[in-house]
Amino acid sequence: RGPAPGAGAPQGPQRPLGRILNPDPSPYHTHTHTMPPKRGEEDEQKLQALLLADSFTRTFRPVTLERPKVLCPLACVPMLDYTIEFLAAAGVQELFIVCANKAERVKQHVRRTQFPSSISVECVTTHGGTAGDALREVDNMAIINSEPFILISGDVISNMNLKKAIELHLINRKLDPECAMTKVLKEAGANPSLRSPAHDLVITMDAETRRITHWQDDVEADTVTLSPELLAEQRGRDFETRYDLLDCGIDICSYEVLGAFSDNWDYQNLRGDFCRTEVGNIELGKRIYAHVLPHNEYAAKVEDFRTYAHITADVVKRCVHPFAPDNNFYGGVAFRSQRYNCYREDGTDVDRAAHVGEDTVLSRGVKIGPNSRVERCVLGRNCVIGENVHLTDCILWGDVTVEDGVSAECSILCDRVVVHANAIVPRGCVISIGCVVDEGMALPPFARVTRRPHDSLHDDDDDTDDDDSGGDFDEDEQNDEFDGGGDFGNRPPSPVASPLSAASNRTTFTDPTIVGDDGIGRLWSPNEEDDDSDEDDDDEGEVSVFDALTRMGFDAMKRESWGAHEVDEWLPRPHKEFPPGLDDPGGDPGAARSGG
Repeated sequence: RGPAPGAGAPQGPQRPLGRILNPDPSPYHTHTHTMPPKRGEEDEQKLQALLLADSFTRTFRPVTLERPKVLCPLACVPMLDYTIEFLAAAGVQELFIVCANKAERVKQHVRRTQFPSSISVECVTTHGGTAGDALREVDNMAIINSEPFILISGDVISNMNLKKAIELHLINRKLDPECAMTKVLKEAGANPSLRSPAHDLVITMDAETRRITHWQDDVEADTVTLSPELLAEQRGRDFETRYDLLDCGIDICSYEVLGAFSDNWDYQNLRGDFCRTEVGNIELGKRIYAHVLPHNEYAAKVEDFRTYAHITADVVKRCVHPFAPDNNFYGGVAFRSQRYNCYREDGTDVDRAAHVGEDTVLSRGVKIGPNSRVERCVLGRNCVIGENVHLTDCILWGDVTVEDGVSAECSILCDRVVVHANAIVPRGCVISIGCVVDEGMALPPFARVTRRPHDSLHDDDDDTDDDDSGGDFDEDEQNDEFDGGGDFGNRPPSPVASPLSAASNRTTFTDPTIVGDDGIGRLWSPNEEDDDSDEDDDDEGEVSVFDALTRMGFDAMKRESWGAHEVDEWLPRPHKEFPPGLDDPGGDPGAARSGG
């Protein structure tokens, strides 16, 4: 699978390209519930999946101001392609990609990418600003007729046995007709690598049936309060209270889930609204069951830059096998595995005096100068590393230039970034597309640098059709290597001055105190978008996650940045301080069990 073949005679059987489904232009029309097929048609129905190509969050800003999150590369492959390959391997036959922010760019990627012949891929455009709005529009389109169907986020990386989870849902559905969803959860324990500080999930579930009876995800809550109705219902039964589980972003759903969103316009997001409300309604709510993955299966959702870097490291270390760099399931890459989890493509130029450490990926066109050290890094196509450069735990996308004497650690450098000689990029930095750091400059730790001006933030956020509201930046993005995947990595290396010359025709905002006189970019802060917060309703006195974590002593930028070791040290504390289970002599640190 990979980019569509170019001119000339095709080689081998051709797989179908993704198709674009144009929905009713009216965002909300007369609602009709989608019913499952009749019992006699079960053998003929196709397994369908809904993929949300927008996370409806801002944890990947400022990069998502210029590129959809699902098209960002993870170990040199777009995140979206991992998810589609995973669904195809699990037997999904029809996939609908729900596009919102920068929808046209996602559609372009689908049109230009060939997928396995066993799965058909169609894109649908939604106009809402939340996941709830998107699901309501999908329900109005009446395109889902599979019972069950898969609801998954486009930034999920997994090798789990999805067929087993579907079978479990069908069993739960047969035993309990009110079962509407089976959520895929993974034990994380005290390991903080995949746990986002923005989530503090605590669930209570029946010890035997795994039905979830309490759902709480509140970073400010110090206690868990179980309702008398819940305790009365669980009388005589064992139940577990778990705080060591991660929501993987994979749900096996019955058709009632979409209907519930259409019937309740207060549902704006799946987990914070739907799960919490339906689970809390003991008598009338939809019933949700849990499927906890075994230790040999992997599933994780890219929540922020911190989890992005950890999941990238897991892919490089083959923790998500068969999704490893040398698997080459994306047709545009051709990595070969070497010792110590090192991967190289043909066409790399590494000086004999340079040192390449373990857990490193070098793509085609990479050049590394003498006396440079590259350790635990992922270098995309056509990256040029000068002399005496030290890169540790860094992710470089494509066409990145790092000149002589630069030092960088725990940082992410996006496409066409230029870091001039002797500059310092400390831990936690994210340098967005096309930015330039001038010679000798030292960025502050956890800095996020963007070339986008302040006044473009709100205009671009609701851009669902990728129109001209983003200015000339969209024109520049059409040349990105991941725009549709049709030209992945086949462009010649860009000259060092290309971002500078390109910026001369664009409206950029540059802060010389941050990137230098000849640099391009400014600091981005989440405070710029506080006025446009859409996560919670202000009239109910709710606060944003940024505010909650700030009051807890965690800077909002640091808690979701790569290299925030303080966060990694803080996250395991509740697991170490929680007392052992009352009836568990082994003291399971992730569950407390109570008898009825």
